[in-house]
Amino acid sequence: MPMTLGPKTLLIASPELDDPQFKQAVVLILEHDAEETVGLIINRDSRINCTQIMKQFNLEWFGPHENLLVGGPVDPKSLWMIHGEGWPFDHKTIFHGLSVSRSEEALSVLCHAREQRLNVYVGYAGWGAGQLEREIQEGSWWTVEVDADFIFETDRSDMWSEALARLGVDSEMLLLGDRLIN
Repeated sequence: MPMTLGPKTLLIASPELDDPQFKQAVVLILEHDAEETVGLIINRDSRINCTQIMKQFNLEWFGPHENLLVGGPVDPKSLWMIHGEGWPFDHKTIFHGLSVSRSEEALSVLCHAREQRLNVYVGYAGWGAGQLEREIQEGSWWTVEVDADFIFETDRSDMWSEALARLGVDSEMLLLGDRLIN
């Protein structure tokens, strides 16, 4: 299922990908160039409570999720925020309706505004030059185009099956077939 890798790309872990950090993962690509690829796993909860973390920043948490999300295994102490566009702080637009920020200022503004289109992640997923392309060729990942509504409105527990459905793949049949073969 070839497509150009870029900011509107979702990576969907194939059933054959048995790395526990990426099993049934859905990854939003933030950056892709010849040197590296950076993304966030968008369907993994952590056990870290947002309210407790925000107290460390003297902020109140009004966001839509109780816990931080795990963006990936790289730099697990880094903080990433995916949110809507149009904010007056340093951010990078990923595509229409979706931006990423990493600053404490952004976190403060988003919390004070009680922004509901906000996901906060710790860590990220990263690949070196050519690594992700090889993994896609090997069948570890499938790709599909994404929009902001999918990221903010799809229940995280359903994201893998919903992303597969965008490819015309029934996750129940896929998993059943995988169990029958193995």
